[in-house]
Amino acid sequence: MATSTRDGGGVSRRPARSRAWLPQPGGLAGLGTERRHQELLRQCEGLPLVPAHGGWSALIDAEACRLDAPELSERLLDQKVAATPMTAWGETVAPRHVRLVFSNEPVERLSLLGERLRAALA
Repeated sequence: MATSTRDGGGVSRRPARSRAWLPQPGGLAGLGTERRHQELLRQCEGLPLVPAHGGWSALIDAEACRLDAPELSERLLDQKVAATPMTAWGETVAPRHVRLVFSNEPVERLSLLGERLRAALA
């Protein structure tokens, strides 16, 4: 008996098994993300940073910088750095942070981050 893996609209009912969604050899380092993360850590040295711990984004504690997260996010945007205020991600801890996603940023561009962060905090 033949069975179809597509419904009438052409959408597969079979679970996706794309290699892009499977763990890669070497974890994030295999994708170049670890190198980006190391540059981000270097650029944020001395700042209240919560490192990625295996993910692709890091957090900066805006309140430790004497700002609220939306204000720090705006200041960073003025310096051409996109950082998401975490105000809708919880009630107590998350709202004091901004999130920096570094997974798709070239290392060369991340090397400008420290200067831009410090200008936003000045």
